[in-house]
Amino acid sequence: MDDPETPKLGVRVHLHMFLEDPSSSKAAEIQFVVMGTFIMLSVFSMVVEPLLSPPGTEMSDAEKMVWYGLEVFFTAVFTLEYVLRLLVCNALGTQTILKFVTQPANICDVLAVLPFYITLLVPSDGDGFRLLRVVRLLRLTRITRIAKLAKRNPLFGPIAMVMVVIWFIYLTTVQV
Repeated sequence: MDDPETPKLGVRVHLHMFLEDPSSSKAAEIQFVVMGTFIMLSVFSMVVEPLLSPPGTEMSDAEKMVWYGLEVFFTAVFTLEYVLRLLVCNALGTQTILKFVTQPANICDVLAVLPFYITLLVPSDGDGFRLLRVVRLLRLTRITRIAKLAKRNPLFGPIAMVMVVIWFIYLTTVQV
């Protein structure tokens, strides 16, 4: 039975709480863990791909499909999450859409998915290929998403640091 004293919260408010506050419900807590796992797997695949398939070596079609499939999946999940968060960012009346999109963490979220969309638009030959290599480095901003997770769970901090070190070692030993 609904308590007449308790105000009913709208769908946008519930969705905002679900996406932004893991302590708001058990479902929000599960969503937080799932997204954290996806972020970790995404960063892990970003670090492992060039180690398993170094530049200059020919990848099989199966390898290309696996890496591309992972990239499509993670980009779709992160894009959907960002768009949903954008749609409900002002549900509580505590921030504007402009404030949301200009927050450093949200800028990093956009930069983390941007390389995928740029690779769809830019040809991979000549000058476009050089631009593509630079754009791929933007994927490192996914690691900043782990920093967001580390605020709530200290385990994510050391994992992010290890991944940064591995990525740095790769960048200094292999020509991108």
